[in-house]
Amino acid sequence: MQDFTDKKITVLGCARSGIAVAKLLRNANAEVLVSELQSDKNFEGEKRVFEIEGINYEFGGHTDKVLESDFIVVSPGIPDKIQILQKALKKGIPLYSEIEIASQFCEAPIVAITGSNGKTTTTSMLGKIFEKAEIPCVVAGNIGLAFSEVVHKVRRKGVAIIEVSSFQLERIAKFKPKVAMLLNLTPDHLDRYASFIDYVKAKKQIFKNLDEDDFFIYNFDDSIVAQAALETVAKKVPFSSRQNLVDGLMVVEDNVAISTDNQKRLFCNKNEIGIKGEHNLLNALAAISVAKIFEIPEEKIVEGLKEFKGVEHRLEGVATINGIEFINDSKATNVDSVWWALGSFDKPLTLIAGGKDKGVDFERLKEVVNKRVKNLILLGETANKLKKDLGSYVKGEVLKVETMHEAVRKAFELASEDEIVLLSPACSSFDMYENFEMRGKDFKNEVQLLVKEFGKNG
Repeated sequence: MQDFTDKKITVLGCARSGIAVAKLLRNANAEVLVSELQSDKNFEGEKRVFEIEGINYEFGGHTDKVLESDFIVVSPGIPDKIQILQKALKKGIPLYSEIEIASQFCEAPIVAITGSNGKTTTTSMLGKIFEKAEIPCVVAGNIGLAFSEVVHKVRRKGVAIIEVSSFQLERIAKFKPKVAMLLNLTPDHLDRYASFIDYVKAKKQIFKNLDEDDFFIYNFDDSIVAQAALETVAKKVPFSSRQNLVDGLMVVEDNVAISTDNQKRLFCNKNEIGIKGEHNLLNALAAISVAKIFEIPEEKIVEGLKEFKGVEHRLEGVATINGIEFINDSKATNVDSVWWALGSFDKPLTLIAGGKDKGVDFERLKEVVNKRVKNLILLGETANKLKKDLGSYVKGEVLKVETMHEAVRKAFELASEDEIVLLSPACSSFDMYENFEMRGKDFKNEVQLLVKEFGKNG
């Protein structure tokens, strides 16, 4: 591990990961400054923590104190184009992500999971499998718990299971997982990246430092991912739900199978996986691949798969009112995620969508919207764009609303018994909410108000 003693380090951004890495570095005897663009109005608690820990701080803007740093740890949501980082780059000051720093404190092997969709589900599923096997692990990263918060809780004989985003991978230097996983690649975050190629380039950073003793688990069904796999020297472990593999995890009829030198061995039935849908089958194949690398007994893997019931805000059942099922999929922040969500249901849907524009089009959703969506309720920054792109493909009503309260009420009015109201936005939440969790909670709160008025069944 690098010696951080007396190093002058700035942490840019006072979000959860920024606070965690600031404390981690201060405990390593670094001289730390936390610099936050917002005023200190809503950061009284954080300021008390900084004072107790001996961490310097500034609020209301980034001053030139930042430029006195040996390096800067940049919160994932902050792009390089802001003025202070442009100045830092001109001065040759290195920029790192929080996972880069935390990984240097990690004694345990790291499993790093990325992709456009399925990261949180696969990370959480894998945590459940390791739990069943009684192998000490931490589950952290982009999933909502900063790696820096828990890195000291896992020792050499444990495992760190880390969800990583493209933003976090942009600024790594030595980050080196034992197992890296790339689930899929579809256009996303094009409000940040100049092109899909740039987004893919950021994702491919996950295998940047792998060597011949490491493992790269990848989705063979995704042509872009399969092509990327050719660029790493790590041991390649493919998985597929559609194709016959010589080596790797695959599906044979209704069973998960392990193929070794083209010899197939059945592992478990698809119905033993606790969460349904082809996308979740792919997530399970990826998780099994990791578990096999760590030699987890197969019965423990199956136990974990059976017991794992999904994550909050991802196709989460909320309530059934008057025979109408309400489902929270607030985590569906891109087009591909909504495509999978809509394909998971056979019943007519009233879809609530919209949010912050990430610079992508909604072309891929036209066919599935036409097939599955009865009514479309739109809110947020992208409401007009969604109406233009998808409105003519909807059989019933297309409505624009201003609030989640109005969206849920209108959906309840339009939906009929034995139908579904689905919040699956296809957009990020930052035009109206702090994060997708807050959006999902708002949806669930509004549904619970309906429960109080009309009762709950099912």
